[in-house]
Amino acid sequence: MKKNEIKKVLRENTIGLEEKSAPNRHINHAISTKTNDDAQSDNEYEKIVKLLDNDLINHAAIGRRMKGDEWGGNSEATNRSKFRKKVKRMQNDEGGTYHFDEDELSQVQKILMNFSSTISHSIGREGK
Repeated sequence: MKKNEIKKVLRENTIGLEEKSAPNRHINHAISTKTNDDAQSDNEYEKIVKLLDNDLINHAAIGRRMKGDEWGGNSEATNRSKFRKKVKRMQNDEGGTYHFDEDELSQVQKILMNFSSTISHSIGREGK
């Protein structure tokens, strides 16, 4: 058998084979545990938490401006506590973790951007 014929036979026999049916035991493939959206969401969350870690930012004031069913009918103390638990990603009684959903995260971003804009308009970008 000629070299070209062997290649042709091998190509025909390997078409349609998946990696799982004929794995190579010498190659370890990385498996992503998070989707790209999850990684981006975690990155956004970390940025917000880093900004909120500043002592100059009043968490209670941000908690007062939050909208939605979860924030509406509660006392201010409850909302402050909930906001703190979500920022620190604390555990709840059921074993889950408090965290901001996408809507809440976008609300916090908007509040911080409005605050930044107010500062920029009041004293200027360079503080002059």
